[in-house]
Amino acid sequence: PETAELLDRYAVVQPFGWMTYLPASAGADGAGYVPQLSLLPLGMGVGGVYHSAGLGISSFGDMAFRSNFLLGHPGFAWAARREVITAAGFFDRSIVGGGDRIMLNAFTGHYGGGRKKVSRE
Repeated sequence: PETAELLDRYAVVQPFGWMTYLPASAGADGAGYVPQLSLLPLGMGVGGVYHSAGLGISSFGDMAFRSNFLLGHPGFAWAARREVITAAGFFDRSIVGGGDRIMLNAFTGHYGGGRKKVSRE
């Protein structure tokens, strides 16, 4: 489904399932590398295929927060309903790293190293 359709069902979505950091040899657009994605190993480094946090949470639920590998990548792209951003604001700190995880924790209510779920009440 398209991102807009997902936002009809969910307040916040991460609009991709899988990602990889392409090596410099892949070129500026990476077009020649795309057919090889299914052949790459799972992993978090350059040349490895890694899932999004949205996919990790939808697959593993709260258990995903026990391991960064289960959780998946917390960044790259998010979409949220306007009322979410209006109510909570947009976190504009940690722009050089870590802000994506802070926002993910806020979206899901998980804090304290990811092992403790804080009540929304």
